[in-house]
Parts: sequence; C-alpha cells; structure tokens
Amino acid sequence: MFLIKDLVYQHVGQAQKPLNIPHWEATQGEQWLLLGKSGSGKTTLLHLLAGILSLKQGTIELLNQPIHQWSAYRRDVFRGKNIGIIFQKSHLIPTLTISENIRLPQFTVGAKIEASILKEVAETLQIEHCLPKMPSQVSQGEAQRIAVARAIVHQPALLLADEPTASLDDDNAHQVALLLQKQAKIRQTTLVIATHDNRLKSLFDQQYSL
Repeated sequence: MFLIKDLVYQHVGQAQKPLNIPHWEATQGEQWLLLGKSGSGKTTLLHLLAGILSLKQGTIELLNQPIHQWSAYRRDVFRGKNIGIIFQKSHLIPTLTISENIRLPQFTVGAKIEASILKEVAETLQIEHCLPKMPSQVSQGEAQRIAVARAIVHQPALLLADEPTASLDDDNAHQVALLLQKQAKIRQTTLVIATHDNRLKSLFDQQYSL
C-alpha cells in the first residue's frame, strides 16, 4: 500500500535532527500506530505520506505510485481521491454547514460525493442530525466524528490521523481509537495513527517508532 525508503527530511532553517526513515512498508488494510515524542517528526512524516510536503531525499510510493516525484498539484489531486486525513484540530470552516465541510476536500479537487454515501457515513458515525448545522452549533465530540466523516467519506485507500486522542480522557481516547479502527476495517483502508499517547499501544499489533 505504501513504501518509504531512505527518507531524510529537515525543515528549512531548523537545526534539529532530520527525520530519517530507512524503511517502512504497509499493505492494504493494515493498521499502524506511529509512535514518538513531541517534536520527533510524526506530523512531518504524515504530511510527507499525504503529499502535503515535498520530499527531496528518499522514496515514497503509495498504491505503487512514486508520489515523491510528482508536482504539488498532482499530489493534491491524488490525495483528494485516495487519502483521508484527520488533523490535530478539526479545521471546520465556520461559514460552511457541516455537510459542506465534509464535502470540501473533494470539491477542491473536482470530485463529487454522492448524497447517499454522505448519508450512510453520517448515520454510521451518528452525526446525520449535524449535517445542516454550522460548526458553532456542534459539540466537541460531534466535531471529532465530523472530522472522521470528512476523512473517510470518499473511501480512501489510506487514512492518516494526527494525535486524535491527545486532549481526551481515557474513555474517550479509547473510543476514538476503536472508531477509527472499525471504520478502517469496514473499508479495508490502511490506517496510520500518529501519537505519543501510550494508552493506545495495547490496541495496535503493528507499531513504528521514531
């Protein structure tokens, strides 16, 4: 599903140790925990996998495609069709309805989400009642599930989640992790959760540490 080889990356102007990934490979449907302390490069690695950042040294292949060789525009289109991302913050646009927020990533790359698929995902995540609302009208828990819906509604091959449990108590952290695992399993999506949250270790057999 994805293959990373000989990756070296350092943000311009930063003196900290560069991110170095000699080899990491995952097949379709696998579920991984990406572990590391704050500042270890977890978010950077997710952004490289998603094609948000450009790689200068090394190889990243997704679905047998060498995305590290592509232009930013080509990576954007590929990401919109094949990758779902759950960021640390929900990043909901306050002037758009929840339905419009969920559709937005695909709209920006010219893709369309069928109403029936959106309804099915919303029902599964128990947020159907939120679709006509504005972001200011939903709870924090609903916003988290909305972020999941936005990431999976286009049936991505790869689902990336950046510290989804960092601000949650034990019970809610456990529930969010199980929700992501369940949704990934239903869709045979490869899942990578980046975290420094040791509470999640027992839930994942496959782990990669930075």
